[in-house]
Amino acid sequence: MDSPAPLRPVDEHARRAVALVEPLPVVDLPLDEVVGAVLARDLVALLDLPPFDAAAMDGYALRRADAGTAATLRVVGEVAAGSARVGAVATGEAVRIMTGAPVPAGADVVVPVERTSTGTFTPDDGARPDAADVTVPALTPDDRAHVRRRGEDVAAGEVVAPAGTVVTARLAALAAALGHATLAVHRAPVVAVLSTGDELTPAGAPLGPGRIPDSNSVLVAGAVRDTGTRALRTGGVPDTPEALAAALDDAVAAGADLIVTTGGVSVGAHDVVRTLLAAPPGPGTGASDVDVAAVGMQPGKPQALARWRGVPWLAAPGNPTGAYASFELFVRPMLTRLRGLAGDADGAAEKRVVAGGWRSPRDRQQLVPVRTDDDGRVAPVGDGHRLSALALADGLAVVPADVVEVHPGDRVPVRRFTAGRPRTGSAEPGVVFDAVVLAGGRAQRLGVPKPGVTLAGRTLLDHALTATRGARRTVVVGPPELARDGVTIVREDPPFGGPVAGLATGLAALPRPEPGGSAAPVLVLACDVPRAHDAVPLLLAAVQDPGAHDGAYLVRDGRPQWLVGMYAREPLERALASLAVGTDGTDGLAGASVRSLVAGLRCTEVADPDALSDDVDTWDDAARLAAALAPGGPENPDRTDDPRRSS
Repeated sequence: MDSPAPLRPVDEHARRAVALVEPLPVVDLPLDEVVGAVLARDLVALLDLPPFDAAAMDGYALRRADAGTAATLRVVGEVAAGSARVGAVATGEAVRIMTGAPVPAGADVVVPVERTSTGTFTPDDGARPDAADVTVPALTPDDRAHVRRRGEDVAAGEVVAPAGTVVTARLAALAAALGHATLAVHRAPVVAVLSTGDELTPAGAPLGPGRIPDSNSVLVAGAVRDTGTRALRTGGVPDTPEALAAALDDAVAAGADLIVTTGGVSVGAHDVVRTLLAAPPGPGTGASDVDVAAVGMQPGKPQALARWRGVPWLAAPGNPTGAYASFELFVRPMLTRLRGLAGDADGAAEKRVVAGGWRSPRDRQQLVPVRTDDDGRVAPVGDGHRLSALALADGLAVVPADVVEVHPGDRVPVRRFTAGRPRTGSAEPGVVFDAVVLAGGRAQRLGVPKPGVTLAGRTLLDHALTATRGARRTVVVGPPELARDGVTIVREDPPFGGPVAGLATGLAALPRPEPGGSAAPVLVLACDVPRAHDAVPLLLAAVQDPGAHDGAYLVRDGRPQWLVGMYAREPLERALASLAVGTDGTDGLAGASVRSLVAGLRCTEVADPDALSDDVDTWDDAARLAAALAPGGPENPDRTDDPRRSS
């Protein structure tokens, strides 16, 4: 008896699947139709943004030199948003100006109206004589100019988004502001989805003897649509080669760029896909480039690749988890290439700690539906072959082929589902980022190490690590006793060298990106901000906006909270390098201010009206935040971690 052919590695089958497809042609689409498409060319600014020096406040435009002391100035005109006649401001003069209006020549500052003798503008102000006077306060060098300079957001000619970027509503709006009416994008793919089987009945229809509802086509078509791709769902196709061939021909006629079928690809007597693919080539046969394989995965072992009348075709098994695993491992990367995206943009796996163990088959990569608990650990959901387990899961654990048993505490790769997952305040689905938590300060006002202070039953460090739950890698900068599973612990040099020195140490502990790759953004978080987990989605949304060139941070009541921020790694490392050598040749990072570090970065300020960035500097802060975290709990935080009380 011949020995069975060796199993094909999953990565090899994925490579062959992706090789069947090419990025789709480039089309110019109007901005109203472009959201969800992928840029085929770099998006370059045609205009400066703003296109002229513009007022950032309603007030008076004047020369700063005229307001060295409180002064009364002659009002010589008014400029509203959209005005074509702007005029100029001479010494001793001012012009009423509205937000967004061009700043007159000669003026270099706008004084908000509420700071002047006028107090507020009314609809009648435009009819007042131009010669009216206004008194303005003395301005100091620290007073803001309230002028948005031409091109300070984006300069004409600047690349604001590279080719391969998915167009969001925010990016489309930016394109409009930069002078574009259309964008060059890859045409959106069309995917035909079919299920095979005589037993299949349309969803919701009465079931006859031996019949089951067709759920696989609903599953795969929905997964396709989650990627922003159009799906044509045919539903159940009878188990005859003639019926399947006709359905495939219909898919080609409908303009499908990819065909995905489920079922009929194994070795059963009625496995119609295999029968059709085994037909000898000839004028009546539509299949070519046929590649039937046993792939080293469970479930999902029987697989096939082909072209039907030139259209790429992936045939997956009918087991629901096997069908969905086939989508994640093979179809998703095919769609990524068709759409013009680089790499496996939506399917990166991240390692998670296992809460409960299980066994895995030898020499086969196992795909297990798992769910994440409140501590960020994963556990299997029921019987992984059942559709109910897949519906309740929030990811697929990918157990390597050389692992035969997964133990509690092991770390396994998990492909997190990118839609339908409950928000836990830790991350936006599918966004890859790293994290550095700064936990090495002296905490002089508390008198005890901050990381161990307990609020609402959890230490401050544990609250911080909840915020980093969605991170690919997390580094904690602090003493070795803060070690936790799944995080890297490092100590800044010198100890207690301050947040900038700690950040430099933390960044250095993160792995470098692969050659030619780009570094993920880095969440920078002080360990004493217990509500930061709700801020992370806001920061992730902000840094995905092309206007956030170098990162984003929270701003609370006008005060920047730089240590609750998300930063692009390369600009942050450049800023650290510029501070690294002090003016006297010594280490410039120890004791450096965070303000000096971020001064040269172009960041988005994210409003924090809910005080998510509030930190713990005193025991009163701790009590207040403990109450916010655990309504109805004890009024004062638990201080049992205070070393003065444990001895």
